[in-house]
Amino acid sequence: MDPDEVGDLSDLTPADASLVLEIAQGSVVADERTLFAADVTGNGTVSALDAQLILERITGSLAAFPVEQACGTRWFAFPEPSQTVSGQTVVSPQVNVSTPSCLQGEIRYTNLSQSLIGQNFVLGLFGDVNASWGGGAPAATPTRTPTRTRTPTWTPSPTV
Repeated sequence: MDPDEVGDLSDLTPADASLVLEIAQGSVVADERTLFAADVTGNGTVSALDAQLILERITGSLAAFPVEQACGTRWFAFPEPSQTVSGQTVVSPQVNVSTPSCLQGEIRYTNLSQSLIGQNFVLGLFGDVNASWGGGAPAATPTRTPTRTRTPTWTPSPTV
């Protein structure tokens, strides 16, 4: 499977960059897919640099994210089989921008002796941290819902 897309970058918005900053600060807890979408540098860490690159990609001053260059696509795929069998291995996608190399998510089988249904993949776009791309059909929309854990802080003003 080699996902591809025709169109522009309208799926990336400043809201994605903002969410990346919240994740980097620790004020938003994100699941594995959201973190993978947010790490556009491919260095294994979500940081302000990822947010900066998203904004640069939106404005057109960046042609492709480092992860896109390593993978040769804007897309990534996470396997989500609804049925598992003995000898089945589920592999999450992995990117190494220094090599560069990219492994899309996979479902591997050894000695498969039956037909299987529900061997699904959830697609996402690098940088589209809030999953606004829509996917064309509700069943294809990534289910990434970060849990906001903001705690207001109050610092009293010094008394003069």
